[in-house]
Amino acid sequence: MTAAEQASLPSPTDRRSRRRHSRRLFALYAAALAGSLGLTVCFLAALPFYSDYLVSSCYGPAASCKLATLSPIASAPGGAPLFGPAGTVWLHLALDIAFFAVYAAAAGLVLLLKPRDPLGSIAALSLVCFAFGSQTFLGWEGAAWLVPAAQTVAIAGFMLFALLFPSGRTTRSWLPWIAVGAFLARYVPDLLPVPEIHIDRWPLALSLLWMAVFYGSLAYSQFTQYREAAAEHSREAIRKVAVGFIGAFGTLIAVSLPLIAWPELYGGQLFWLDLAARSAMLFIPLSLGAALLKHRLWGVPPVVRSGFVYAALLGISFAIYLAVVAYLALVFQTESGVFRLIATGVVAVLFSPIKNALDKLANRLVYGRREDPVSFLVRLGDRLRDPFAPERVLDSVTATIREAMRLPHASIAIGLRGAETVAAASGGPRDASAVRLPLVVGGEELGGLYAMPRAPGEPLSAADDKLLQLFAREAARIVYGLKQSLDIGRLMQELQASREKLVYAREEERRTIRNNLHDDLAPRLASLALLASAARDLMERDPTRARSIVSELETDIREAAGDIRAFVNDLRPPALDQYGLPEAIRQRAERWTQLEGANVRIVVSFGAELPPLPAAVEAAAYRIVSEALANVVKHALATECRVAIEPRSGELYVEVRDNGIGLSERKGESAPDGGTRSGGVGLTSLRERAEELGGSLRIESPQDGSGGVRIAAWLPMSPREERRETE
Repeated sequence: MTAAEQASLPSPTDRRSRRRHSRRLFALYAAALAGSLGLTVCFLAALPFYSDYLVSSCYGPAASCKLATLSPIASAPGGAPLFGPAGTVWLHLALDIAFFAVYAAAAGLVLLLKPRDPLGSIAALSLVCFAFGSQTFLGWEGAAWLVPAAQTVAIAGFMLFALLFPSGRTTRSWLPWIAVGAFLARYVPDLLPVPEIHIDRWPLALSLLWMAVFYGSLAYSQFTQYREAAAEHSREAIRKVAVGFIGAFGTLIAVSLPLIAWPELYGGQLFWLDLAARSAMLFIPLSLGAALLKHRLWGVPPVVRSGFVYAALLGISFAIYLAVVAYLALVFQTESGVFRLIATGVVAVLFSPIKNALDKLANRLVYGRREDPVSFLVRLGDRLRDPFAPERVLDSVTATIREAMRLPHASIAIGLRGAETVAAASGGPRDASAVRLPLVVGGEELGGLYAMPRAPGEPLSAADDKLLQLFAREAARIVYGLKQSLDIGRLMQELQASREKLVYAREEERRTIRNNLHDDLAPRLASLALLASAARDLMERDPTRARSIVSELETDIREAAGDIRAFVNDLRPPALDQYGLPEAIRQRAERWTQLEGANVRIVVSFGAELPPLPAAVEAAAYRIVSEALANVVKHALATECRVAIEPRSGELYVEVRDNGIGLSERKGESAPDGGTRSGGVGLTSLRERAEELGGSLRIESPQDGSGGVRIAAWLPMSPREERRETE
């Protein structure tokens, strides 16, 4: 094991710290789970006693209903209850069970899907305690201490949640002291044997002050959490919690204030006031569940989804049954068993449509709107309409697919050089269960779209496959267009770089010409002018000296003319203008074979009659062949070299091939790399000469085992613009 690997391993202290942290998380989760299950069992155990209490006390001869969780439904003077005694009792039980089930369902989902989240465990236990403390029959044996204890635990849990959510830490060091101090000031006095300090003895001003301090500190904690949260999903979670609590208490105040202002408003029907207040508090479990389970609904097991559907179906059916019975009782002003039969028939007729609607709702919550693929495409188009950098387009596509179908992972991989490279991904990491759909355009496979099932052991359905096929087709078009856009951008960058090189090369040539003219030719011409002037002055006085100066002048003029000719030859080989490219190359080859020590035979062949070529192409071909022959003669130790030039499909093909040693053994040349070789300075200049015309050059060892080196160049015989117009 290397030192780096050893350094990356956790130390024994870190391992012990992680084990302690895991044990604390497990203990908290186990306590929340046990507490939630225990309170649920206690709630169910109290229901039979509560039913007997409702029958005997609320809707019986005693007519005393002080311990009920909801006020009794008032009936007309001397008349029976609206739904009859039995129906009204069942209505009370059904409402209590439904409200408790909402809290318990939210808590159960949090415990099921976020077992290692301490805030999730705290919130789940708080929800169950809150529902138990609000809806448990106070006359049940043991409720005298269990209900207050559950209410205290619920308030303490909500306090911790408000202080720590979502970052897991407090934003201000003094906030926990104020919140915990206010909590203890509220609940500790009730435990002391001093009745004067109990909460029911507090004056109204002190109670309002306590509420302002306690709930104000919790609200300020959430405000600072929101302001300091860096991630948008954390801010969204805080907004959901705030909307839930504000909605609950706002609705509660809205339905309670009219009762204070107009006591006769409800006409003694406090049952409906209690029902509205209880319904308003449902904002709390719904908001907490939505905040904690963001992006986790795809992990809900199928049995939980089915349970949700059937529980909701049971509640709706029961509500329809009671509504039909109540309506018929109001219309006919009597109570009859026929009404129950009619209500049962209505429920039976509506059972199947309601179940289908609930199935669609559950599927939409978990899977998205997969039954409406057009909305997916519209959503994707709306996202792509916004300005994006090209490399961010695929990120938006994968995010849309994952969010629309409620998938844990979606990614797009693009094929590059025989292997797939992930270009964009959304969600968690991809594993072996991911499904791959090929991205094909015009018969060419560009890559693959990967999507993971929502839960282990739950494969994607046929509807999911059809929708993913639709997404794959759209993603393939986007990848194809993006690839073209990136290719065009790369070509434009290369074109800009080529233009810059040409500008730099042109300016370098101009500077070289200027320096040659200014530093060499101009002084020499000036000196020639001075010599001519001196010869003229001495022509009569000293003819001998004048003839000597004229002779020197003649020699200097010839040297200057030779230098000018050599300078012009450097700009463009004169043999090209005098003889043409074929003959110029033959003469160049003969000149190399005539050098002393050159034991190589050079054979030049032209496959067909060359058409008229641009001057740049002629010069490039001539210089490529000249440089290649120089390398052969100086370094290759070859006995034969073949030069072939011929037109091919609008390009001039130039090949120089020898039977000498390879590049790796030549002095002054770099070793071969198994493909296209870069070579030394001379070979690099060959490639640059070909590429600056838009052509290409390849240097390689022949595959037939004959040895040597093959230099092949493809030079366009006309500019790119002219060829595109011709095509």
